[in-house]
Amino acid sequence: MSRSGWLAGGLVVAVVASALGLVGLQHEYRSVFATMQQELERRDRLREEWRKLQLEQSALAKHGRVERLARAELGMELPARSDIVILRRP
Repeated sequence: MSRSGWLAGGLVVAVVASALGLVGLQHEYRSVFATMQQELERRDRLREEWRKLQLEQSALAKHGRVERLARAELGMELPARSDIVILRRP
């Protein structure tokens, strides 16, 4: 085989290898992009859940609700003035 035949064959092999490499990279890019989109959607769902939990915590921790539950369910009452003891540091 002549020198130009080897050169043409080598170029064909190089072009095919380059094309296969490009196809592999595009596939990897699309796979990573799909994973990124899924993670962004997951992040958005978690943020929404966090907002809901913060609202729920705020509602559950309101002073009036806590006091009402303490009185109704636990039988707690405010102490009388005479039952309050103030401690002072020595």
